[in-house]
Amino acid sequence: MASSDDPGTARIVTTGHDASGRGLVVRDEAVGPVLASDQWRAYMLWGNDTVPTYPDDGSASWTTPMPPHGGLRVTQLVVYPDQSGPVEQQLDESAAINRVEGAAEDMHFTPSLDILVVIEGEVTLVLDDDKEVVLRQGDSLVQNGTRHAWHNRTSSPARLGVIVIGAEHKGF
Repeated sequence: MASSDDPGTARIVTTGHDASGRGLVVRDEAVGPVLASDQWRAYMLWGNDTVPTYPDDGSASWTTPMPPHGGLRVTQLVVYPDQSGPVEQQLDESAAINRVEGAAEDMHFTPSLDILVVIEGEVTLVLDDDKEVVLRQGDSLVQNGTRHAWHNRTSSPARLGVIVIGAEHKGF
């Protein structure tokens, strides 16, 4: 099994319950990216389209990378150092991402509440009117469905842990 140190994978360990309700590890594996571009990779680690009820077997139950209203995804996002020129997005068609008309190509918003923690590296969050916030290792962000873009202006990849909760958004 590849380790989480392998830049092409992310490790996920999931717990659940056996028939008597005792906790156990039901999954321990490395996964590859589900969504990707030249500038970033998204590793979909776990998700549910509905709120879980416990005890359960710990299995994931999701159909698309973007969760429906009330659904949840656990993701790692790797943002690579910026490259010159536009980046061609290679998104799965089921990812509900709205590009912002008239804005820079990488500005977008999603119908979700995103909770992020920078695990390693540094990224710059760009908001409307070119407002920027630099996030470094250990920093956290609550992204409330706003238009945004990610940039990595360093020479090393940045890794973010992301919890995505599906939300209603009038822009969709």
